[in-house]
Amino acid sequence: MPQFYQLLGCCASLSIVSKWIVDTMMANILRIATSVFIKQPISAFVFLFKAILLLSFVTQVSSFAASVDGIYSAEVEVNDRTKSSFEKGLRQALLKVLAKNTPSTIRDIRANPHLAGDLKRGHKYVEQFSYQLKGEDTDSPQLYLKASFPHAVINDFLQRGGLSLWPANRPSTLIIPVLKVNGALSLNNSVADLDGLYKDMAFKHGIALAGNDLQRKISRKYLRDYWNWNVAGINAATESIQHDAVFTGRIAVTSSGVRGGWMLLQGDKKYSIDIQAQSVGQFVDKGFAWLARLWSKQYAINLQLSGNEQLLMVGGISNHAQYMQLMAYLKKLDVVDQVYLLQLESDKVTMAVALKSDVQQFAKTLKRSRHLKLQSDAEGQMTYLWH
Repeated sequence: MPQFYQLLGCCASLSIVSKWIVDTMMANILRIATSVFIKQPISAFVFLFKAILLLSFVTQVSSFAASVDGIYSAEVEVNDRTKSSFEKGLRQALLKVLAKNTPSTIRDIRANPHLAGDLKRGHKYVEQFSYQLKGEDTDSPQLYLKASFPHAVINDFLQRGGLSLWPANRPSTLIIPVLKVNGALSLNNSVADLDGLYKDMAFKHGIALAGNDLQRKISRKYLRDYWNWNVAGINAATESIQHDAVFTGRIAVTSSGVRGGWMLLQGDKKYSIDIQAQSVGQFVDKGFAWLARLWSKQYAINLQLSGNEQLLMVGGISNHAQYMQLMAYLKKLDVVDQVYLLQLESDKVTMAVALKSDVQQFAKTLKRSRHLKLQSDAEGQMTYLWH
C-alpha cells in the first residue's frame, strides 16, 4: 500500500498547515481507504486509525481555517408572502443549499431519482426563515425569502442521493476585485459596491472569506500588480494578511458590457478564467461560481452509505486530548466498525460512524458513557455533548 505511506509522509512533514489542507488530506485518505477496505478491511482499518491520529495532531498547528457562514442557508426571490410562494421559495432554497455542499449542480440534484420525492416536500425541512424587501428606494423593489435547513437534513439528502460532500472547512480566501472604468483603476467606486457584492456572492456559492473588512488592509499602491496578475507583486501586497488563497479579478467596465477575468493564487498554483458579462454583478457571480466548482470537485468527500452508518456530532471538544479520548472511546466499542472524520468546527466534531449493529443498539451503548450527554437524536444524526 505505497499510496498510504506517501500520504502519511506528507502529514508527518508538515509543521504549519491550514485546516482546509487537513480536510483535503482526509478526503484523499478516505477515497483510498474506501477502495481498499473491500479487499483488505483490516489493513484499511489500521491505516485509517493511524491517519486520523496524525491528522488530528496536525490540526493543532493549523492556521487560517475558515468555516463558511450560512452554508446551510440560501436566499431566493419570491413574488409575495402567500403560502404557495412561501413553499415554492423554500424548495428553491433547499436546492441552493444542497448545491453549496456538493460538487453537483442544481440541475443534477433536481434530476436525482433518489431525491425527487423529498425535494417536492422540501418546504417541510426548513429550520428558520425570514423575509427582506430590497430596493425599496427604486422603481422595482424585490421581496426575498431567506431560509436555513438543519445540518443533518442536508447530509442525509447527500447520502441518500449518492452525492459527495464538500466539507464546510474551506480555504480562507482574500478577494481583490479591481475595476477599470474610463482607464482608471480602483478597488471600489460608484459603479458597483464591490465590498457588499463579493460578500453576497460568497454567501451564495459557499466561499469562505479571509476575515472581515480585510479590503481596507490591501495596499492601493499594488493596483497595477493586481490588474496585471503579477504574482510577485500580489504576494508582496498580501503577505501580512492571513489567508489560504487570493482570488483577484480584473473588471473592465465598458459601454457594451463587462470584460476581464479572475485568477486564483493558491500556494504555488495558479488558475484563471476569462469572463464576459452584462453587468458587474453578473461578472462577479460567474467568477465565484467558477471558483466554487473548482474547489468543490477538488475537496469533495464521498459518503456512500450501506444503511448501517450514522452521523454523529459531538460538541464540547475543546482540545486535542479530548478529541483523542473521543476517538479512542468510539473505536473500542464492539458495535463500531469504522469512524470517518467529516468536519472539525470550533468545539464540534462531525463523524460518520459505520456500525456492526443497528442504530438503536449504538444509541443504547452511547447512553452508558459517562462522557457523552445526548442533546438531540434527529433522524439521520445524533448530537452529543462531551463532558
